Amino acid sequence: SKAIGRGDWLVGVNGNKGSAQELFRSLEDDVGPSPLTLTLKRAQVLKVDLNRKFPSQPLGLTVGPNANTLGVLVEEVHDEGVTLDWNSYSPIKVCVGDRILSVNGFTNKEH
Repeated sequence: SKAIGRGDWLVGVNGNKGSAQELFRSLEDDVGPSPLTLTLKRAQVLKVDLNRKFPSQPLGLTVGPNANTLGVLVEEVHDEGVTLDWNSYSPIKVCVGDRILSVNGFTNKEH
C-alpha cells in the first residue's frame, strides 16, 4: 500500500534527514503551496523462533517500553543467550531498535 500507515517511520522531509525534532520542524516550517516530499521507512513484520537449549538459558536481550510505538523496544542484544544463537545461523537478525510485537501469540492490546 502507498498510504501512510501506523508503524511507518518518517526519515526525511524534502530530501533532508535529521532527528525527529528537526524533521518535525521542517514540517512546521513548510507552509507554502510547494509539494512536500516525505521519505518513509516501512516496518516488516517477521517471525523469530527462539528455542532455549535448557530452561535457564538467558534470552540474551534487554528490552524496554516504547510509549510512542507498538510493542517493546530491543535496547541491547547480549553476547550470550538464545538470541545470539538465533542470530548466528539465521539470515534474519534480531537487532537493537527492533520492536517485539507479540510473544507466543500474546500482544499488547493497549496500542
